[in-house]
Amino acid sequence: MTYTIPSISKKLFIDSRVYILESKYSREQILQVAAKVCPKLSEKTALIIAEETWEQQGDIRDVISLSRLVKKHDGPCEIAEIIKTLAKYGDG
Repeated sequence: MTYTIPSISKKLFIDSRVYILESKYSREQILQVAAKVCPKLSEKTALIIAEETWEQQGDIRDVISLSRLVKKHDGPCEIAEIIKTLAKYGDG
C-alpha cells in the first residue's frame, strides 16, 4: 500500500521568473516536529506556531525562526501578528 504525502508549494520570484518550491514535509510531520524543535515553549504554543506556519506555506525552518521570536505567554493572536509582520517586512 502506498501513501502520498500532500505537499505545499511556495512561489519564489527571482529575476522575474517564478519558481515553485514544494515542502517535503506534510502538515502532520510539521506538527510533530514543532514540539521537539521548540523546547523552550509549551507544546500548545509550538503547535500554534506550526499551524500558522503551515497556513502561510512555511516549513520547519520557519517554525524554528518564529519560536525564537515568540514569548512563552504569547497566544494565537500575538503569534499571528508576528507572522503577519514577517510576511510583510521579512522577505524584503
